[in-house]
Amino acid sequence: MKNIFRVKINAIICMFGLIAAVFLPVAYVNAANKTVTITEASAESSGVEVSGTTDAEAVIVQLRDATGDEIIAMKSFPVVDGAFTGSITDVTIEEGTDYMIFVADYEGGDFATETVAIEVTTEDDDTSEASSQSAPAVTTETTSEVKEADIETTEATTAAPENDSTAQTGDTTNVALLTIVMFLSGAGIFVTKKLSADKR
Repeated sequence: MKNIFRVKINAIICMFGLIAAVFLPVAYVNAANKTVTITEASAESSGVEVSGTTDAEAVIVQLRDATGDEIIAMKSFPVVDGAFTGSITDVTIEEGTDYMIFVADYEGGDFATETVAIEVTTEDDDTSEASSQSAPAVTTETTSEVKEADIETTEATTAAPENDSTAQTGDTTNVALLTIVMFLSGAGIFVTKKLSADKR
């Protein structure tokens, strides 16, 4: 009777082990792949800065070239109260060159992307700025209104980008099936040995 009781206890332990093997990977998958939204991105000669919102605990930020294929720099940043802000400053950004910023859930998921660049400053721009400063007050106010309209148009254009479904972080391989097979094999060997020992 004591041996039969031990076999039952071991069978119950194996059953709980199998349940844990099935549900723990599922819980991990549900924790990853949180949606990331970029609300603002900018570039300066010393680097780039990006901010946004997400339900993830942390985000991974990648600075890539204009094609999005080559990773120039990469850093991770924490998420506080559903928002993140991070900057990559150990790179040199060239004027007139497009760069892409990729941001995703640190534990794995789809990337949100944004393209940034530094506008090239020319001598004509400097001359125009000097002329606007020396012009009458009425002309200056009109120029300011035009610039504000341009800023509003730019903000409307830089809406939150769609996620790039082709690029993902993290390994989504389901290890639950392999774990179940291993547990079942171990449980079968254990029960067989116990039954053989009881018969003796």
